[in-house]
Amino acid sequence: MASLIAPENDYRAVFTMPEIETALATVVIPVYNRTELLDNVLAGLSVQDTDSPFEVIVVDDGSEEDVGAVVDRWEDRLDIRYLRQDRDGRGAGRARNAGAAEASNDVLVFIDADCVPSPGFVAGHLALHRRADNLVVSASRHHIERQVTVDEVMASFDGLLEEAAPDKDRPEEPTAPDDWRRIFYRRTQRLQLGDEAYRAVLSGLMSVRRIRFEEVGGFDTAFRAWGGEDTELGWRLWNSGCFIVPNDETVVLHQRHLDLEAGSEGRSASRKRVLPLVADRVPHRFYRKYQGSRYTVPKVSWVVSGSSHESVERTLRRIADDQLADAEVILITSGEVAERYQALADGAPRFVLVGSFEEAVVNARGEFLCLVADTVLVPRTLPGRCLQLSDEPRTALVRVGYKSDAGRCLSLASIEEADAELNGGIPLFAFVKRRDLAMDREILSRPRDAFASLDARARSRLIVTDLVTVPEQAEVKGASPTISDIPDIGAGELSRAVRRSLKRRQTGERTGDATEMIDDRPLISYVGFTGNNNLGDEAMLLAAREVMPWARVEPHVPEADLVVLGGGTLLNADGYYLERVRRVDHPRARRAVLGTGVRSFEYWGETETLEQWLPFLDSCELVGLRGPDSVASLRSWGWHGPASVVGDLAFGLNRRDVERVDSAVFCPMWTDGRLIGGSDEATVKAFAEAVRVAEEEGLRPVILASHPSDDRAIVRIAKELGDARFDYIDGYRDVEQAIEVIASARIVVSERLHGSILAAAMGTPFVAIEYQPKVRDFVKSIDATDWCVRTDDPGGLASLVRTRLHHGAVDHDHVSHLGMQLRSAANQLAGSLGVSPSGV
Repeated sequence: MASLIAPENDYRAVFTMPEIETALATVVIPVYNRTELLDNVLAGLSVQDTDSPFEVIVVDDGSEEDVGAVVDRWEDRLDIRYLRQDRDGRGAGRARNAGAAEASNDVLVFIDADCVPSPGFVAGHLALHRRADNLVVSASRHHIERQVTVDEVMASFDGLLEEAAPDKDRPEEPTAPDDWRRIFYRRTQRLQLGDEAYRAVLSGLMSVRRIRFEEVGGFDTAFRAWGGEDTELGWRLWNSGCFIVPNDETVVLHQRHLDLEAGSEGRSASRKRVLPLVADRVPHRFYRKYQGSRYTVPKVSWVVSGSSHESVERTLRRIADDQLADAEVILITSGEVAERYQALADGAPRFVLVGSFEEAVVNARGEFLCLVADTVLVPRTLPGRCLQLSDEPRTALVRVGYKSDAGRCLSLASIEEADAELNGGIPLFAFVKRRDLAMDREILSRPRDAFASLDARARSRLIVTDLVTVPEQAEVKGASPTISDIPDIGAGELSRAVRRSLKRRQTGERTGDATEMIDDRPLISYVGFTGNNNLGDEAMLLAAREVMPWARVEPHVPEADLVVLGGGTLLNADGYYLERVRRVDHPRARRAVLGTGVRSFEYWGETETLEQWLPFLDSCELVGLRGPDSVASLRSWGWHGPASVVGDLAFGLNRRDVERVDSAVFCPMWTDGRLIGGSDEATVKAFAEAVRVAEEEGLRPVILASHPSDDRAIVRIAKELGDARFDYIDGYRDVEQAIEVIASARIVVSERLHGSILAAAMGTPFVAIEYQPKVRDFVKSIDATDWCVRTDDPGGLASLVRTRLHHGAVDHDHVSHLGMQLRSAANQLAGSLGVSPSGV
């Protein structure tokens, strides 16, 4: 049976995997009293829409009511068995384990005795488990607050569902969970994003392969009060490499009227009591807020590759002195070394002796594996730094730089090649999420292949400020007999390699002076085309900061409170911004689209699919787009959620208090033929004629480069004019200066989109040159299509410039209206973060 292998909890590929076997299900129902509710559950199971036979096991946890009589009534409709255990305070978890132990089939489906299943409940669970063997399927749940009857259940589940959850706000999601998971799904792109999917495992509506359930040990019977045992089981399944898959079409109807009558105080108090136990068993940062104590389940598993008794002893002493107290040690060794440490392994619960890398991964209990060969020297602070980086939701692997004990910086590639011979294919040092290795069981016996697979699919980080020391005389088989034969690449080259790696991986690390004043404003991760010497994109980032002064707005930073897909034409853009969003998104972030454009499908074609963006868009607090064409494009793409025109983000800029001067600003560009009509040369000629008009009108021409590549067009314009009769400003170097130049001009003539947008924002008359459809989207947004020419017919540019100078004032009403819309949207985001937009 195949396993799903993918980064994070990206389970989407499972839906394209074939159903290669006919696994059958065992439905396990723990019950304590509540026989009338159980009767309804069994009624729902008796009318399942499936051709696959399934068995039902009802486990009675010492009820006073006659559960056996209820089971007997359904023997002719169901393949059903009844088990009874004495009530000893270990409750539902122990009951579920007892039922699972008696199961005959491959898939365990757990349902509570107050949850009526939909007709497709069993089939919905099986359909996914027949595709992959490492899934935990979580059904949807809705609440009904009255006693239903067996007749109602058997007559019309849909009618009961409609009564329980009439969702007028989101009619397109009639079966989405009617509980806390609805918001959780939105924030995690339906559990695909980050490392908290295990929290969505609910014991009353989940399913898992029996072999996986048994492998992790089933439910922990230490959980005696209500709550927590499903979260803890979910963690162990997640950490063993399982994927948590939500299936909203598989629904249960929770009969909760008895719970409501009893009040919520008891369950709330119980949940608070079990939280310390959850933190003891689940090392994830969501539950374990503080490190350093010795919990039952460690945060980190040190995996030591041992070659000799002396070097193992040296490594273990260093581990004992390390800052990671919340850890266990797993020693991979054999022969005499293994014999020396057998007694320690027999008596110390946090010391495990194994013979292979595969055994180490399978036996590890930590969230992270810190792999270290006993031949290397690891700086004391390095594991702590690795933990800090690895605890980011999307990082799976941290690698390090190396030096020899003679102080030479070693080639990372050479060291990684040497790993295969030095350490059996296991990295000399690496810090990795255990789950990401454990999911690919078939290649764990080949460590080098396992790490190559992980590196190809998951996000990794690189640290080279604390170098791991490798002895010069460490033996390497093959072409290089010792480490001393690996060339010294020098600290400078290593530093350059790191910079390239960091830029490529977009780590977003930030450092600062510890003495500076703490800024406790919410953090916004702004996604756009910033940092690329592009005036328009830097101006939009500046505008985002001006329109949201109540927040720290930083480009592409992880772990932010809010992820904003910002200004620019970012949707349907070949996956570039989709990937940027995924790099900074995380489960607890709120999301928004603010001032974004959608690439024209007619002009560009469909370069992305809505399905790729749908989880993000669907989880957004608001979707505010640049113009009406962007809204129309998004609708034609199939998006039916809320979307409105808020204008370009640059409309959020405050007007600059500058005096008008007799200048005309021109913003050309060179597209290499990627424009309407296909001719940059024709546009250059039109610009030259417009410059002459400006001179005739007594204006000083200023040509403003919005990007370094604009110089190609500017040189050609100069040749057309015969001499350089204009001032030149490289606006991309100083955004504020460029804005002030535009704000003080009598007119702006711009092929660059944001030359025109900044002019409108500053109240300066403009003529826009539509080289691509996004320019039309903008001018439509402020009802200024009369002041726009297309590059397939640019001959009228000069006359339009003359007309604009004499008759064309800026329509301040439309620009002001969009500015208000933009600020209103920003204030809405402030409210969602619980801050006052005026309290700055």
